[in-house]
Amino acid sequence: MYLLVQATPIKVAILFTFIISLTAIAILLVIRNQRQKERYKQERDRNIQNMLQQQRDKEQRLEQQVLEQIQNKLQQQKNLETQLELQAKQRLLEIMNKKALEEQEQEKILLKEQEQRKQRLEQARQEKKDALLKQFNDTQLVDRIMDKTLVLGDTTSIVEAMFGKPNDIEKKVSKTKIKEIWKYQKYGDRSNSYSLKITIENNKVTGWEDK
Repeated sequence: MYLLVQATPIKVAILFTFIISLTAIAILLVIRNQRQKERYKQERDRNIQNMLQQQRDKEQRLEQQVLEQIQNKLQQQKNLETQLELQAKQRLLEIMNKKALEEQEQEKILLKEQEQRKQRLEQARQEKKDALLKQFNDTQLVDRIMDKTLVLGDTTSIVEAMFGKPNDIEKKVSKTKIKEIWKYQKYGDRSNSYSLKITIENNKVTGWEDK
């Protein structure tokens, strides 16, 4: 205070100016420091935000890669299943075609065998017919024998030509005639079970029973 009293107005002004300058410098330093802190905080926040954004981007990329890998594996699995399904269908088609070809070949063989059997039967029938014609020399009679059509008065030779040897013959002899029952086509366990019984008297057909 003493100094202020002793000082001249100029010195006082200089002193106040100095104090004000120091104060302004201090204020500026505080403001600068505060701004630096704010910039540092902002920079730190930006860095944190950048780091977080980079982390999110990295996680998204990883997630996208994992998703793409899963989709690729699923697509590969689907393609494999489709390929296996196509192979199975192709194999089944080949088996079916092979089976169809085998069935066709078997059918051809059966048809050929049936045709051969038919030809053999026709040949045997014709040979039998020729033999009968040679034996009886009567076309109508031979046709009737081939059709196994009996008529009253047929002889035993005609009956035998039609049906062959009988399975059994029941014979009854009287003073005036010889009666025979020729039995064919036995069935069942009973001794007298025959589908066809032909009655012959004196070597000629007098009747028959056809069940």
